[in-house]
Amino acid sequence: MENPPRTSDPGRTRHRIRLNAAMPRRRKVPVWTPKVGALAHYASPYSGLTRAGCPVRVLAEASGQRMCVEIIGHAGRPVQITVKTRNLSPMPPSLFDGLDVAL
Repeated sequence: MENPPRTSDPGRTRHRIRLNAAMPRRRKVPVWTPKVGALAHYASPYSGLTRAGCPVRVLAEASGQRMCVEIIGHAGRPVQITVKTRNLSPMPPSLFDGLDVAL
């Protein structure tokens, strides 16, 4: 049994859902942008070193929504890398934040 050739069926387009008209637009969440010299938390889905996240120091702003940061590498030496701003977040609160302890 041979299948007949396909033709465009005008009845199919009548039941198409119009997504743009029915769906409200999503608002973009503003990305946190750290200042130069600030500490930030960096988490990357691609690097085994930083998958869980690690603290970095922001050195400069680079092009294309990226920041130049300093991170402690495998050998314990500081390494400069360029990361996307969306992978940076504010540092989580420390255990000792708010304590006035003089050492």
